[in-house]
Amino acid sequence: MPKVMKTKKKKTERYSKPTIYLLSSLKGVLIFITGIAIIGLILLKNSSDSGVLYIFSYILLALGGFASGYSAFKKIRGRGFVNGIISSSIYTLVILLIVASFLKFGVSPNILLVIPIGIFSGFAGGTTGANT
Repeated sequence: MPKVMKTKKKKTERYSKPTIYLLSSLKGVLIFITGIAIIGLILLKNSSDSGVLYIFSYILLALGGFASGYSAFKKIRGRGFVNGIISSSIYTLVILLIVASFLKFGVSPNILLVIPIGIFSGFAGGTTGANT
């Protein structure tokens, strides 16, 4: 009689929703910090004030929010826009704290652009994740 080998079921690790939201927003923060470091090196090398680099920093902000929304939806499922908004809200708060700490907690009109750009791009990332 042949022997039947018993296989163990692969145990999947399930994280809680707040943990997944935090990890997703961390991915977005890492994308943003990496891009800003590259912009900083470009400015150090060229030492020029270019409007393109200024706009590129906002594009990096949107890319980080998009990645956090997309990642949150792929891990949690459910409503894409809700997952995107929640994770990008956490991402936006972290970015605001980082930027405000470098500006010695001064608020300027330019820093207030971070909020709609970050949250809208997270909304778009969650919606894109749901539709793919």
